[in-house]
Parts: sequence; structure tokens; C-alpha cells
Amino acid sequence: MPSRRVVYFSLFIGALAVLDGIYLAKNPEVYEELKSMSLKYFNKAKRSVSNVIKVVKPGKSVILSAEELKEYTGGEGSKGLYLAMLGNVFDVSAGARHYGPGGGYDFFAGKDGTRGYVTGDFTEKGLIDDISDFTPDQALQAKSWLDFYHKDYTYVGKLQGRYYDKDGNPTAELAKVEALIAKGEEEKKSSEEEKKKFPPCNSEWSQKDGGRVWCSKKSGGVERDWIGVPRKLYKPGSTQSRCACVRTTGPPSNDPNSKDHTNTGDLNNPNLKEYDNCNPTENSCRLPK
Repeated sequence: MPSRRVVYFSLFIGALAVLDGIYLAKNPEVYEELKSMSLKYFNKAKRSVSNVIKVVKPGKSVILSAEELKEYTGGEGSKGLYLAMLGNVFDVSAGARHYGPGGGYDFFAGKDGTRGYVTGDFTEKGLIDDISDFTPDQALQAKSWLDFYHKDYTYVGKLQGRYYDKDGNPTAELAKVEALIAKGEEEKKSSEEEKKKFPPCNSEWSQKDGGRVWCSKKSGGVERDWIGVPRKLYKPGSTQSRCACVRTTGPPSNDPNSKDHTNTGDLNNPNLKEYDNCNPTENSCRLPK
């Protein structure tokens, strides 16, 4: 049981609080001033605590060095499970069964192994961030992986090094890679347009009969209202070719509104060549064994 002195003191404090409440209710300007002072000291204390424990707000971008990133491999004593792609750091904890210790892709954790994603070289020499010798198409493949991680995992921040400086600003090396990616996107668009114009042929091969290429209204995965005939299609300046189905009627694709044409479609394109020993009007050609 509390002593009588404690009870009297508690009653006194309660009565004082009631009187203070009545006074503040009748004097709102005093109440607002006290409220402002309280918030001021509360925020000051909050900032002091934040500075001591280095609180990072959710979603705040951070900058890690390569050495710091090594501490995020998901193993015992690790700070988490991160990986980097083209200098962008992602938290892949949601995919721990893949990227964590013992997972099928655990070699990507704690580093930027951009090169390995495209080349398939998962050795120490292959798991690096240098893709300066990549073709535009390879750079575009790397970009597709970057898009994948942005879509499926949590973005953390930047990796200081090849692609970003200590302040998180892009480097000249990143500008080169972005130029490669842009060129890759242009080439991809051009390739898709060419594929619609000259759809790939169907093909088959057997040891007994050799090879055969042929055209249909769905060959090459391109649906259309014409079949076409097989031709070798060369890129300008190249000695390599692929089989393409070529439209045989109407105006040429590069001048679809022409009224003065030979009604031979794209057969007169200079990058096309007929297959040897094949009727040029047939939609199927046998290839030598």
C-alpha cells in the first residue's frame, strides 16, 4: 500500500494538471506556444538519435563501394542479399532460394556480374561489370536484365565504380554503354521491320534427304496474306545470308504507293539471290546434302 504522503502528493499533482488544463483552454495562445516548443525539442531529439544510428528511410537511394557490396551475400553474418547490374544495386532477398548461399545463382550475390549474364561465363573472370567490348545486341541483352531486376526486385541504389562515381553521378563509361544500348534498340527495330518485309523461311534437314526451305502464310512466325518464294537474303557488304520468303506481286515494299511498277513485289531487291537448282517460282527449295 502507498504511504499517505504519496497519496496526498499524487492528488496534488492531479489537481494541478486539471487547473493547468482549464487555464490553457482559456488561453489558447499560451497552449500554442507550449505546443510549438515541445515539437521543437522533440524534433531536435529525433535528429540526434537519427544521426547516431544512421537511420535510412525506406526507398532512400544509397551508394555502395564494391567492398561494401561484398558484405551482402546472404550468408551467416551477412548484412543482406544484394547484387548489382550495370552499377544498379538491388535487394534480391525475395529470391533468396536462387541468389542465397547454395542457390543456383548465388555467384551473382554481392557483386556486379553484368558480363556473365550475357556471356554465360560464371567464373571469377566472367563475373565482372566490364562490357566495353560488347556488341550493340549484347548490350541490349544486358539492358533487358536490368529491366528485369527493376521490375521484380527492390532497387537499393548505385555501386561506386565503373558506372557511377562516389556521389552517384553517371560516368563516361556508362554513357558509352547507353550509346551501345541505343544502337542495339535501333538495330532491333530495323530487324523487326526487315522480318515483316522478308519473313524467315520454314526449314528442315535430315541425313537421308538433306535440307529443305519453304514458305507459308505463317513462316517465320509472321502471319500474312501471301506465301512468297524462298530467296537468299544478304546484308549489304556481308557474305552471309539467311532464307527469306519474298513477296512476288504488287509494288515493292520500299515504294508501296507506286503506280508504275512491274507487279513483282520485292523480287528485284538487290540483296536477294535465288537458290541454285531451284525453280524460282516454287515456294519450296531442296538444299544439297
